[in-house]
Amino acid sequence: MIIGITGGIGVGKSTLVSFFKEQGAEIIDVDKLGWKALEKKRTELIKAFGDKILIRQRRSEIDRKKLGKLVFSYPDKKKLFDSIIQASLVKELKKRMVLHRANKMLVIDCALIYEWGIESWFDKIILVTSSYEKRLKRLLNSGYTQKEIKFIVKSQLPDGLKSPNFIIENNDDIESFKKKFKDILEKLDIQ
Repeated sequence: MIIGITGGIGVGKSTLVSFFKEQGAEIIDVDKLGWKALEKKRTELIKAFGDKILIRQRRSEIDRKKLGKLVFSYPDKKKLFDSIIQASLVKELKKRMVLHRANKMLVIDCALIYEWGIESWFDKIILVTSSYEKRLKRLLNSGYTQKEIKFIVKSQLPDGLKSPNFIIENNDDIESFKKKFKDILEKLDIQ
């Protein structure tokens, strides 16, 4: 079974994925694949955004934080970034999905399932939601600015336009979130 985990930034997708990992699921983290795609597209990214996105001490390495701030501060930069990265990232994800062991549960952490139009790739999709206030608090604590958060949230498809098999709300404590996960796990009826 292939399960997609989706939802906006700061909702707790990674926590949910960790619960699946505890159950023995094979995991693909699309964000990690994205960072590898950055390295493959380094030359194109430097051409598009200039050498200001490089780490000063290591002039050949992309400073992910600088690039992220640039991309998530300006809509036109985000579109340019997506045009460079998205196709190779989606291709790499598909390749990894094909290689997974059919007898094992595969969980894919991918915020942009609906934005990319790849819903049909999954047996089940779980949407993680959380209030804007909770998300804001989590993201501010992890180093994002309010401006970055606002732009990222605005650039993602609203939850109401997604049609997942399950929705799990993450507004309470970790124990409550884990209980909701276990309820969904029962409904998935994975042998």
